[in-house]
Amino acid sequence: SELGRREEALMATQEAVELYCQLAVQYPQAFLPDLASSLTNLG
Repeated sequence: SELGRREEALMATQEAVELYCQLAVQYPQAFLPDLASSLTNLG
């Protein structure tokens, strides 16, 4: 986002949240930390 590509970064993070959410349902120990990190990045 520091390079003026905030919208692209936001879209990529939202996509990551969706994917990690789906994965965390099946494999919580493996993917909950990644989901939490992605949610933190959304602010």
